[in-house]
Amino acid sequence: MGVMNEDRLTLYDGLIKTHITNTTVAKETGKGLSTNDYTTTEKNKLAGIATGANKTVVDSAMSSTSTNPVQNKIVNSALSAKAPLASPTLTGTPKAPTAAKGTNTTQIATTAYVQTEVADLKKSVSDGKTLVATAITDKGVNTAADATFAVMAENISKIETGGGELHGATLAVSTEESTLFGQTVTLTLNGASVGTTVFADNGTCSFVVQNPGTYTITCGEANNDVTVTGDNVVNKTVISIELSLLKIVTFADGTDEEIAKMVQAHYNDKINISDYWAVGDTRSVSLSAMSATGVG
Repeated sequence: MGVMNEDRLTLYDGLIKTHITNTTVAKETGKGLSTNDYTTTEKNKLAGIATGANKTVVDSAMSSTSTNPVQNKIVNSALSAKAPLASPTLTGTPKAPTAAKGTNTTQIATTAYVQTEVADLKKSVSDGKTLVATAITDKGVNTAADATFAVMAENISKIETGGGELHGATLAVSTEESTLFGQTVTLTLNGASVGTTVFADNGTCSFVVQNPGTYTITCGEANNDVTVTGDNVVNKTVISIELSLLKIVTFADGTDEEIAKMVQAHYNDKINISDYWAVGDTRSVSLSAMSATGVG
């Protein structure tokens, strides 16, 4: 057993200080030691955090105001509730821009666009039917603009085309007024001239008309009206019309001379007086008129 001397004490003092330095942490004022172990894993984790890094907060629900990221499963759930781009099945009342009239693309056609196109189509069909109906009527078969296509087709079949001969009613005009022989005869419809001809030396002439309506035949001061029907045109009816200088008047309003001429025409079998006057009609007749008519 050695004797403790100053050299040995100095040696032991150095060894003890070295051990303390290597195995203990010096206590600092205001700080204490944790009872937990500080591991190498925790140190490496802290070392891996970049300088100035902040804590990231991840939201668990979609938000229109938050600037935080959202959990992946929340985003996926929200997207699953949306309609797919391919063959989507929409609910409620989906809306889309209304295309310009006449657009011919693969874009969506809204109900407003469809209504516009349908209205234009209806008008086009209606206008077309009016033109067709007018053309059929002009060929002698009276056809209304609102007639069905079946009726129009049937009426078209009634138009004769064989041999170039068209439908048409013949207006056979005659007169016993010799002063009208050789004179120009005019045919009008609703005030518009349809044609002219001349009375032959025997006081006859004729017109062929292909449109229904009420025509006026005039020669000098003589005139007469005649109504032509669609059936007359189709069936090529011959309608006789007499032109006379006799003026048809009512028994009450005609002059004595006009009344006398009508009575004479009746006796000559040119007119039937009962077609114009009724039993019981009254008028004031001068003595000269009575003498002219043989009444006295």
